[in-house]
Amino acid sequence: MTYSFIGLGKPIAAVNNLLKTHIKNFRTKNPGQIPILTPGGIFASDYSMAAAFAGDNGMCVYMTVDDLLKKSDLVFVFLSDKALKSISLNLGKHNPKGKIFCHFNPAYCADILDFNSNNTYVSMILPYITKDD
Repeated sequence: MTYSFIGLGKPIAAVNNLLKTHIKNFRTKNPGQIPILTPGGIFASDYSMAAAFAGDNGMCVYMTVDDLLKKSDLVFVFLSDKALKSISLNLGKHNPKGKIFCHFNPAYCADILDFNSNNTYVSMILPYITKDD
């Protein structure tokens, strides 16, 4: 299962670090086995920041949401509802079937990622971030 990100920000780094730690621990405990999660890439409006994040984390930069959706199974969305609304119509034009979307906005409006598909899953996850993060 390939995971990717839409958007940028501090929470993206926290979630990515957590996922990388779990993958590393899995490989340590299960040598020779393939982890269920593999990093994919990132799509963001600021290409230079996306490229820096991707380069630091062994990921790729997707030039379009369509590319991201074609190559990802699990999509973490780090956008405000306002920003997400601006691309949600575009997202619906792509093939979201069978994808899992995780949105991180506490003010999440469920209908924004409603693609009217029984094979698309949307979940809101609020990562635990300490004061030190």
